[in-house]
Amino acid sequence: MKTGTQEADVVEKLGDVWFSRDLPVLIEVARRVEAGSNRIPPEEVGEALRLPLGEVMRAGVVLRDRGLVTVQGASGRPILWFSNITGAAYPLTGLHPEPDAALDRLVAALEAAEKTAPEAERGKIRQVLEGVAGMARDVAVEVMGAAISGRLP
Repeated sequence: MKTGTQEADVVEKLGDVWFSRDLPVLIEVARRVEAGSNRIPPEEVGEALRLPLGEVMRAGVVLRDRGLVTVQGASGRPILWFSNITGAAYPLTGLHPEPDAALDRLVAALEAAEKTAPEAERGKIRQVLEGVAGMARDVAVEVMGAAISGRLP
């Protein structure tokens, strides 16, 4: 008999389907939504990605349940078509920047500006750069995320 101090049996996790199935389906749906479509049949998504319809349907249900896409379904068929993506899907698909990436771009832009700015402006740019670089990364990323999403007053 095992006690609370002994290691529990290791349970093997399932294989990751995010990069092989769910994310490609999300990106394909986002591509079509951005092109103006609001009735995207899962069959078309499957054809574009060379994925079986069953895989697209499973991905669609997961994406719907995670709040990343909206779908229209009917009894017996959970997805007749994809109709939209949600705000949370935009950074995942690349349509909007991730706060982390936006922070890196801001730092790079400030560094480039410092190199090319007139001498009188370089000190001011350096102060801003040092202020941004001196913030804890998680705080800076939160500020960038708030700026991107419009959550700042």
